[in-house]
Amino acid sequence: DQRFVVGPGAEMRLIVVSATLLGARGAFLPGTSVGEHKEPRSSEHGELTTPHTKEHGKEHKGGGGHTGSILGLGHHSSSSYHKGGHHHGYGKPPEGLERARRPGIIPSAEKVAQDSKNFAARHQGSIPAIPTETTTPQVPELFRGALRERGKIDEAATDYLPAEKATRALEAEVGWDGERFDKDPSVVEGLRSMGGLSTSGVSAAAVLGNLPKYMDVVIPSIRDLDFLNEWRQFLEGFHLILVQDGDPDKYLAIPDWADYELYNRRDVEAALGDRSWIISQRDASVRNFGFLVSRKKLVYTVDDDCRPAVGPDGQLVNVLVEHARNLLSPSTPYFFNTVYDPFRDGSDFVRGYPYSLRAGVATAVSHGLWLHNYDYDAPTQLLKVDERNERYVDATVTVPKGVLYPLCSMNVAFDRELIGPAFMQGLMGTGQPWARYDDMWAGWASKVVADHLGLGSKTGHPYIKHNKASNPFTNLMKEYKGLEWQEDVTRFLDTVQLSQAAARDAGTAYIELSWRVHETLGKLNPYFQRLGLAMRTWVEVWREAQQGQVKFVPSRRGSQATGAHAGPVAHDRAARPPDARSATSRALRASV
Repeated sequence: DQRFVVGPGAEMRLIVVSATLLGARGAFLPGTSVGEHKEPRSSEHGELTTPHTKEHGKEHKGGGGHTGSILGLGHHSSSSYHKGGHHHGYGKPPEGLERARRPGIIPSAEKVAQDSKNFAARHQGSIPAIPTETTTPQVPELFRGALRERGKIDEAATDYLPAEKATRALEAEVGWDGERFDKDPSVVEGLRSMGGLSTSGVSAAAVLGNLPKYMDVVIPSIRDLDFLNEWRQFLEGFHLILVQDGDPDKYLAIPDWADYELYNRRDVEAALGDRSWIISQRDASVRNFGFLVSRKKLVYTVDDDCRPAVGPDGQLVNVLVEHARNLLSPSTPYFFNTVYDPFRDGSDFVRGYPYSLRAGVATAVSHGLWLHNYDYDAPTQLLKVDERNERYVDATVTVPKGVLYPLCSMNVAFDRELIGPAFMQGLMGTGQPWARYDDMWAGWASKVVADHLGLGSKTGHPYIKHNKASNPFTNLMKEYKGLEWQEDVTRFLDTVQLSQAAARDAGTAYIELSWRVHETLGKLNPYFQRLGLAMRTWVEVWREAQQGQVKFVPSRRGSQATGAHAGPVAHDRAARPPDARSATSRALRASV
């Protein structure tokens, strides 16, 4: 009925539709089984009733025990309840109710505390965390102690507020005018200094001001890198690890101010020998080699069609600093905070967030987003040709435990010490049956490992501006198998269970995952057996590289490279600049 008349008639028509739809969808109507549909009906007085409104042979007509809910789910008067018994309309609880329990996400408070101690022991000497004034797990006990000092509290109370008198005494002592303390705030300030707010770690300025010491930048490219000039104010002083894809004889122009080392395919093969096949060709996942080369704790990687974004304040966003803030402050994977990242300035945990979880866990991945061109797949590109993102949402969230997400490597940073061996971009490109899922694989697999190790992954702020949307038809060709396989792969990764032995570190977990990929996804296509082997080989090479057993020698190095970034250069493997090739050609013509 599309007629809407102001008055009881219109209200009644809407209620009938709602009840019918709920019943038709198999809603659980009291007194019926799930899925059983019973139509609402009219009583002899014309009022709507449901099977539940007849109790003990008597109809309730909007009064007494029920107050206006035709589904029998409304409020009940106190007369409907019996002390020590069950509501007469709902019967007894089903048998086995106490055993009905699903696997949980939230760890015990004891396990959270132990994991925190284990983590601190394993990563002693790493970059200190950035302090944030965030409420801590100590808050409840601090306030309980303060209240117990001011009055007796009956912890077994069931029908009154046990801390009322003690709280009133505290309020009288401190004073409260409706907005702030107006007497003696020293008690509450003392609770803050006793551990109510987290202030551990060195200052943010001390860490972020010296960020090049802790972070490398990895960039894959097939073209001149003049785009770096638009990043100069942020990248100058950082060490750049450039990985050239495609023709190693193509000379790439690089700004003189850049501190860089460049590796081409010949350099990859010289370093890895017969294991160089794990580094993809003609695919952005060639950046994997840069991850192997780096020796810094943090790595940021960006694509050559990306530029700094303008933030909500009208200023260019320094993504390196903002990614570092994300990585050096905790994540909250066990419980979602509805005002996003509680560790950002001006934020905290909201009411109802368990205090035992407020210390958070170490952050392994910081995934940034994009203005202008979204990271869409080919079909979405083709169906939404003109869609652009012009909205910068200045928020960061932790991806919850047990939830996978699509990661795009054109604006992402990660902690090599925590997740590096499990952050391999998937084997794609030349000789492989799919492409453009290399970073998806890295995101899915690293999230499985991070969850298993008790680490966090963040997504959102900071943004970059993604200037160039790639050819959707080329993308469709590359993604064809992925549109089908992603359904199987994500469901496999969603349910795979790693062993406790694999919780030792990211490399061990990734090796175990590789065997699960081999055995399970290998039945989908033999490619996944090859991928599993690549995963194990990657961890082997990673571990050797960390021990200095793999020699990385670039074919080019910037003139700004100093200290640890200076070193030998394999000039014989380098592409010659255009002027050098021209000089050689002129000399040959002259000799003829």
